[in-house]
Amino acid sequence: MKKIILSLIILLSTYSYSQNLKDFEGLWTSGDTNFITVFTHNDIEDSLSVYTFSFKSNHTVNETITKTNDSIVSTQTLNKKNGRKVTTDYKLLTKQTMIASFDGDTNVKCLYYKANFNVE
Repeated sequence: MKKIILSLIILLSTYSYSQNLKDFEGLWTSGDTNFITVFTHNDIEDSLSVYTFSFKSNHTVNETITKTNDSIVSTQTLNKKNGRKVTTDYKLLTKQTMIASFDGDTNVKCLYYKANFNVE
């Protein structure tokens, strides 16, 4: 009986984890930066990828996801041109808002909003 209950708890926690992780998927923008951040979710592997770029400065940022949990995605960024290193924690506040905390060679917080797309 204990094994069944434990299995159910693990199954339910995995289900809620994947649902929350999937909530990151989308295009995110902030009034504090001209960069756009896009998270894509792989349903098969239950994993995320991140892409950050700017049309204004014609620049991309190479971010590597280092850790994920139900409401936070942590990334590491190294700018090879100037050697600046930044850790970013993206935290979901709602399904439509998140806060990004940048720590390292820059220390700021930015509020991001998810772009709405009606795909049918």
